[in-house]
Amino acid sequence: MKVALITTTISVPHVLSLYRRLGPDVRFFVAVDRNTPGAAVEYMLTIADCVPVLGEQWKCSDLIDWNCIQRRNVALLEALRWGADIIVSVDTDDFPVRPTHFAEIEHGLSRPFSGVELRSTSGWVDPGWLLDSPISHRGMPVRLDPFQVHPAVDRWVGVMASTVAGSCDVSAFDRMAGAVRRHGTALLAETGAVIDPAYSRTLFNSEAVAFTREVAPAMMVLVGVGRVDDLAASLIAQRVMRERGLCVHVGPPVVWHERAHRDLRKDLREEMWGYENIERLAAYLDKVSFEDGTSVVNMARGVWNCLSTLNWMPKQAVDAALAFLDDCEPLL
Repeated sequence: MKVALITTTISVPHVLSLYRRLGPDVRFFVAVDRNTPGAAVEYMLTIADCVPVLGEQWKCSDLIDWNCIQRRNVALLEALRWGADIIVSVDTDDFPVRPTHFAEIEHGLSRPFSGVELRSTSGWVDPGWLLDSPISHRGMPVRLDPFQVHPAVDRWVGVMASTVAGSCDVSAFDRMAGAVRRHGTALLAETGAVIDPAYSRTLFNSEAVAFTREVAPAMMVLVGVGRVDDLAASLIAQRVMRERGLCVHVGPPVVWHERAHRDLRKDLREEMWGYENIERLAAYLDKVSFEDGTSVVNMARGVWNCLSTLNWMPKQAVDAALAFLDDCEPLL
C-alpha cells in the first residue's frame, strides 16, 4: 500500500528523521507557509522522499489563507494526487514511540478489526479516558457517561486515532486549571478499540491520526473556526463513515506530545467556537441524509451545502471546503 505522511510546520521538523527511519517507504508531504523559515525547508530536503508543498495551484489554497495550520489541507491534496492509499496526519511535536508505528497503521486500515467496541448512553465516547489517569479530550462535551464495552467482530476501520500521551490534547481551560502530563496509557489504549458512528461519536485531532483514501474527502480541517478545525472535521468524517459502515479505531499507535509553550489565553479564545457549536454541529449532522450509492466526495459536498445555510458556520469554512472538494474530485 502507498502510505503518505502529511504535516505543516513553521520550524525545523526534526521529528521527520525519526518517521523516516520507521517508515522508509512512506512519502512525506510538508505544507510550507509564507512564514516557514528557509532553514526548515533546507532540512526537509535532506530527508529522503520528503516533498515541501506550497500548494498555490489548488482552488482552495487562497480560501484557506496563509500563515495558518490549515495549510495541512494542501498537503493532503498532494498526497491524494500521488496516489496514497493511507494518509497519516501528524504534528511535528508528536513523536512515535514504537518502531512498529506505520506497520500498526497499515494493519489497522487494511484488515477487519475484531476486539472491543466502545459505546456510551450519552452518545459520546471520550478518547481521553484511554489515558492513565483519564482526562477529557479537547472539545468533548461535559458531564459524559462512562463508556461501555461491547464485542466487535470483523469491523472495518476508516480512521485510526492515536492515543496522545505526554502533553495530552486537552482544552486551554483544562491547562489553565492545572492539567498535567499523562505518562501512562490504559489497557484499551494498548489493545485498541473501535467506535462505530452508528452508535456513538467521538472527537479526534489532526496531530496523530491516519485514514484511508476513501475517507480523505471528508477529512479537510476547517478554516475560520479556530482551534477546533480538526474536531469539527472529525464529526463530518464520522457522519460520512456511518454511511459506509466504517469505524474509528482509538488506541495504538500511541504517540508522545512534547508541547511547546503557548499563550493559553489566545488558545482559549480560539476554542470558543467549539464550546458554542460542537454539540449542535453533531446534532445537525445527524439530520443530514444521503442518496444510496453517493460517493464520499458528493456526500461531503452535500454536508457542506447544508452547512452553508447555517448562520453559525463561517462562510470562509464553507467556501474553502467546497473548493477543496472540487480539488479532490478529479484525484479520486
